[in-house]
Amino acid sequence: MIYYNSSTPSLLLPTDRGSIYIETSAIMRVEAKSNYSCLHFSNGKKLVVAKVLRWFENKLPQTQFLRIHRTHLLNANHVKKIITTDNNLYFVLPDGGKIKVSNRKKRQFMLQ
Repeated sequence: MIYYNSSTPSLLLPTDRGSIYIETSAIMRVEAKSNYSCLHFSNGKKLVVAKVLRWFENKLPQTQFLRIHRTHLLNANHVKKIITTDNNLYFVLPDGGKIKVSNRKKRQFMLQ
């Protein structure tokens, strides 16, 4: 569930140490790791939680978070640039991470 604390959207996230609020704008991407998910934040920190990627996809705003691969959910506000090569499409993040868009999702994100 998304909460708005002083006009900042936050996600209530259950962890092993209790529930915490995380500002959705601070999340750069969410990466699936089996039955866990690794959240990558704009400050360079990471957090592994026992939630599947589908849980985040349902909780986070779909206008802001894009499912670009079966293992990645990406915050569109953190995309630095888009690279197209022969048959591939990549999103580049401010931390230098380059995330490939799956072949099935590629058409959704191709620039017109």
